[in-house]
Amino acid sequence: MPRNLDSWDGYPAEKKKIKNFILTKNLKNVVFLTGDTHASWAIEVVSGDMKTYNPASSRGAYALEFGTTSISSANDNEYKPTDTVKRMENVLLSKNPHVKYLNDRDHGYMLITLYPGEVKTEWYYVETMRTVDPRERLEKQLRASSGSVQLK
Repeated sequence: MPRNLDSWDGYPAEKKKIKNFILTKNLKNVVFLTGDTHASWAIEVVSGDMKTYNPASSRGAYALEFGTTSISSANDNEYKPTDTVKRMENVLLSKNPHVKYLNDRDHGYMLITLYPGEVKTEWYYVETMRTVDPRERLEKQLRASSGSVQLK
């Protein structure tokens, strides 16, 4: 049973069709940009069974997926203690080696920069959404070279 019917899990036939198209056409540099989950993440999208995926080399992945957090909608730590959310993030990361970054608690935005030789993704967050404050912090930055799905 899909965990979230409003995500990839809820559309298995469509997901398979897109994956097969990308693999059949041998497309490179495929990046999915997603959101509306109130969390930030970076994923090496795996083409088959996780047993065929090598987290060190990224072999078995065929695309990248970057998700952006919410600016003002509630994240998990609005409903649960932040320490609990951090522990949940660590469990999810440990059980999903293709997920290279996860933040389910901070508000901000994601900046994608496409260069001829790479894609760079940066996640910026604010300390609070309750007051107007122009300060932000760069929390995470990941890159992948052209033709590669390995995030560094």
